[in-house]
Amino acid sequence: MMTPEQRLERQTKSLVDELKLNKDQEAKVLAINKKYMEKQTFDFSKMRDATADERTKMRESMQKVQVEKDKEIKAVLTASQVKLYDEMQKKREEMRKSGQGRIGGQGGQGQ
Repeated sequence: MMTPEQRLERQTKSLVDELKLNKDQEAKVLAINKKYMEKQTFDFSKMRDATADERTKMRESMQKVQVEKDKEIKAVLTASQVKLYDEMQKKREEMRKSGQGRIGGQGGQGQ
């Protein structure tokens, strides 16, 4: 499992590579990712024991934070980078819904 710092690095590097960020943008995106990494420390073990209603509230809370983060990141990007970023987010959401990208899920490790 990755440490929060490794996850932070991977998230930022992914955006740098896919959006072709310049050094100034990279520094700003790294700072935004770091800020939200601290906000998003979430104990997923609580999800297992939560009621459906509690899980919905937790999910809504996480989504709200993600929307704030996306808004801040988009403020750093050019118009064409924002378009690419939106496409990346859409793909990621489709993968999540289809169960891909999860360890042990469809398309996960070992398949």
